[in-house]
Amino acid sequence: MLEINEEYRDKGKISTETFLIYVRACKWPLFIFLVVFSGLMQASRSAIDFWLRSEISDYPNQIFITIDSWFNNNFSVTFGYMIVFNTMVTFLRCGGYVLCASFAAYSMFKKLNSSIMYSNIRFFDDNPSGRIINRLSSDVNVVDDTLPWFVHFTLEALV
Repeated sequence: MLEINEEYRDKGKISTETFLIYVRACKWPLFIFLVVFSGLMQASRSAIDFWLRSEISDYPNQIFITIDSWFNNNFSVTFGYMIVFNTMVTFLRCGGYVLCASFAAYSMFKKLNSSIMYSNIRFFDDNPSGRIINRLSSDVNVVDDTLPWFVHFTLEALV
């Protein structure tokens, strides 16, 4: 039985609904950009690994022979361009991730503040201001720090 001044709080995993609300708050076009560039980043890293394996193999892959011919069969130049491409894609993905997290944090913070501001006055009578501030700071921390990492790791696992 809860006392009048005792706070109830759920603990456990982040629900799918919360995850989807967060993704919607990221702005769909930006989230799609993030998914595409996460895939490109992973593909470019894998391409570099397979190209290096092909370079040291006794049986080189025809696709990588064609790529080598674009750069006059120069190992250093080919490797350099592949690394530059991977670095550019990685920076674009990181920028998309930061923008997604920022948009989502701003959107959810606005909703949180709106729900507090339009709460029934009885809510403020029943709950001490310290508890409200502590809970708000904890929830903002989750939205700003924890939730973006869960989205990031989920996206990386899917790609």
